[in-house]
Amino acid sequence: MRKAGFPKEFRQVLQYVMRDGRPQEVTIKHNSKLWEESGVVYARIVNGEPVYIGTTNGKLSKRLKAHLQGIEKPRTSNAKEYKEFVEGKTVTIYAYKPEPVKILGREIFVHYGLEAALIEEFAPKFTKRK
Repeated sequence: MRKAGFPKEFRQVLQYVMRDGRPQEVTIKHNSKLWEESGVVYARIVNGEPVYIGTTNGKLSKRLKAHLQGIEKPRTSNAKEYKEFVEGKTVTIYAYKPEPVKILGREIFVHYGLEAALIEEFAPKFTKRK
């Protein structure tokens, strides 16, 4: 379930339930080409609300693997807060790879711009604003 107005172009790539401080019932959508893509924008959705929006320049699969590992051993106060917040809840991660645009004959990657616009619009609780 996504907040009204959250872009429908985003596709579900991962879901888990947080229990006893660990992600459990992890479901990976293997049919998603997004797993091997870079330049991806992703959002963690809890109870229909985006609680985190981020990007990755590397493969999405590597970034989300790091996310799952980081939950069990949070290193920052923000990560510890997130872990407590999602306890007992289902987290669904949606992702989207925007196509680059051409300006003056050059490919311009736009994932950072999309991330910034979504953060501005949705103000997710666990994304630090720049």
